Amino acid sequence: MTFRRVWGRIRLGLCAGALALAGPAYAEPLAADPSTAETVAITYLGKAYKEPPPLSLLKKILTDEGVAGAELGVHANNTTGVFLGQNFVLKTAIVPEDGDPVAKAREVLKGGDALIIADLQPQDLLAVSDLPEAAGSVILNVRSYENALREQDCRHNVFHILPSNAMRADALAQYLVGSDGTAGFWSRERQRRTRRMPKRSSGRRGGLAGRSSRSAPSPSMPAIAGPIPATSRSRPRCRS
Repeated sequence: MTFRRVWGRIRLGLCAGALALAGPAYAEPLAADPSTAETVAITYLGKAYKEPPPLSLLKKILTDEGVAGAELGVHANNTTGVFLGQNFVLKTAIVPEDGDPVAKAREVLKGGDALIIADLQPQDLLAVSDLPEAAGSVILNVRSYENALREQDCRHNVFHILPSNAMRADALAQYLVGSDGTAGFWSRERQRRTRRMPKRSSGRRGGLAGRSSRSAPSPSMPAIAGPIPATSRSRPRCRS
């Protein structure tokens, strides 16, 4: 590594360190007063359902997957909330497998309308959203893909973060149609084309394998010196 490259990396490191030290100094005048910040409470309402085993034995079983994601989102919101005068607080309300999420939701709604992240199956989600106390609340569905939740079981206070099964099937169908119906068979098509491609030999002149076994050219045709040009080789026909 040359001296110029080493010095360039040193300068880059010094600049990054200077920006890191100067960042709080520049951000402090823009930050809102913490005493006047508006507190936004978010409740993670869930139930300890029996989860299916992972498809791979190498995949670790996560028991707090949804909560960990909500905590990460709240942390990111508070990063920008400092400048907007907002402070986000996450509260968890998870009942055991034999518990009642409706009773837990009533406890959450005692203080009025709430912003609820609902990690609930359809029957429990509908029971919570149908509570009179939850009429003015915002409930975010983060678990169920059921189509009925957007059709006959639609609720005005439930917003779906996940796509429904119909949406996922429609997206897959559009992808397959857009790729001429061969999206799921690229591996097989590649193997087929690879078998059709001529193999190169390890000879000095790089000719095609088995070229010496071909019949000699007629006297009226001049001999071709060197390998056959790429333009004259047979290529697999591309799809339009």
